[in-house]
Parts: sequence; structure tokens; C-alpha cells
Amino acid sequence: MTLQTDAPSYSGVQPIVITGTVSPVPGANTAVIITVKNSAGGVADIAEVVPSLTVGSFSYTSYPGGNQAWTSGTFTVNATWGGGGAAASQVVTFTYSPAASSTTSSSTSSRTTSSTTTSTTTSTTTSTTTSSSTTPLARTNSTTSTSSSTTTTTAPAPEFPSSALAVVALVAVATVAALSRRFALGPAGSVGR
Repeated sequence: MTLQTDAPSYSGVQPIVITGTVSPVPGANTAVIITVKNSAGGVADIAEVVPSLTVGSFSYTSYPGGNQAWTSGTFTVNATWGGGGAAASQVVTFTYSPAASSTTSSSTSSRTTSSTTTSTTTSTTTSTTTSSSTTPLARTNSTTSTSSSTTTTTAPAPEFPSSALAVVALVAVATVAALSRRFALGPAGSVGR
């Protein structure tokens, strides 16, 4: 079995792509169990992935930040496959750090000076205010200012209870064990194909 991640380190909610192969190519109804754990052994993610029946490859994308196990540090990915009386396992590591809230701001301003000698008065109001006024045969300077500000804040992803991940893991392992036994034995307890 081979196993790798698409990068050695991740941060924030950057997706983690986990890929690998099982060789020789496994038969139908077998799966790879992928478990992602933090440095303290807490389960951050777990999944069951079916390898390709033609080349034995598998792929899974983990999205960090779904529970409290996504802390800063080194994470371990364990992939385990079992079927037809054989088993394989592989481990790979990566580093992760949660992203802090980020704030960006920008502002712009411009100044315009105009002079007129007519006897009209015009006033326009929009998101920026522009006004000009004139008096007969007099010169008046008018200024226009524009200002804008943008603030962006990144919020953490919602939390997913680790107890629910443990239940999913137990169900997945039980399913794989039952399917392995079913295909290892044929009808009436005889050895399968």
C-alpha cells in the first residue's frame, strides 16, 4: 500500500487531499479506512474509501476545523485495508495550524476643485456627497471627498463532536469485518472464490 498527502503542511480550512494505492488490485466490496489523528491521539477525521477496481488507487479530501481535535501540531494519517484474507496499512504525517482571524482594510480619498461663473445652483446626493454652488460673477471653489473602508473577518468552521466520529469509526470497522468474512467464506461455510 502507498499513502501520501498533497502537501507537507496546511493551515486554516485548506483541504487536505489524501491519496494512495493498494496492490495487487483489491476485489469488489473492500474499503480503505482512513483515520486522521492529532499529536495527542485525538481523532480529527475518519472515512471509508473504496479503491478503484482497475488500478487500486484511492483518494479522500479532509476538510480541517470541524471539531476540537484540529489543533496546531503534527497530524498522523493511517490508512488500513483488509479483504480476502489479506491486510495492508500505511502511515503518513503532516503539520497543521488553525488560521487566526484576519482583517484587511483599505481606504481611498480624492479631492476635486472646480470653479464656475454662472448663476445656477446644483446639488447631488449619492453614497458620496457632491455639492457645488456659484454666485453671479463670483468664483467659488468646491471640494469633493470620497472615502471607503472594507473589513473582512474569517470565522472558524463549526465544531463536530468527536464522539460522533468514534461511532462512525466503529460502524465502518464492523462493516469491513462483516464484508471480509462474508467474501472469505462461500455458501455453507466453504472457502470463497
